[in-house]
Amino acid sequence: MLFRRIAAALALSGILSLGLAACGGADNRGPPPPCPRIVTVSDAAHLTRFQGPGRDVKDVQFEAQIGDIRSSCVYIVESDNKTRIETTMQVQTVASRGPAMAAKSAQFQYFVAIAKIGTGPLARQAFDVEIALEGNDVRAQSVDELTQTIPLQSGENGDNYAIYVGLVLTPEELKFNRADSSSTIVAPSSP
Repeated sequence: MLFRRIAAALALSGILSLGLAACGGADNRGPPPPCPRIVTVSDAAHLTRFQGPGRDVKDVQFEAQIGDIRSSCVYIVESDNKTRIETTMQVQTVASRGPAMAAKSAQFQYFVAIAKIGTGPLARQAFDVEIALEGNDVRAQSVDELTQTIPLQSGENGDNYAIYVGLVLTPEELKFNRADSSSTIVAPSSP
């Protein structure tokens, strides 16, 4: 199950405190159990949205990319001794204005998919992003906080799962990424 929250600093510090309490208290010996691996899908890490059929720099409305992803997890044991992992992620998305952009914001989606290693996706959800690019703003970013809950089977831990993050692309946008994955067109990749 996926939940979306845009977190206030106070809520974030509370969640991180809970995570630290669950992973390392005075009674807890040894390393904390592993979190699921977070993977940015390389073919879907970048988006170039064009205006019309042209593919020149003058035809670019905007570019977007997955930025930094930070995560932590907590193992929760239920009263019936079933265990689940709650992974909290902060997903940064970055957008850059292109010469053909008439709108005041870049609107796109990114996805988060949970997969069990060796068996494929268990859940996938897309999230809307709108990043304002008004006036002289050429580049801006957004950070979403998400929580994924993964119920574990007996003998499993976070090493058995991966969480994939990428931008939702049309077939044409994916083809463009695969043909020219070297760099962005209108702006450098750092936020």
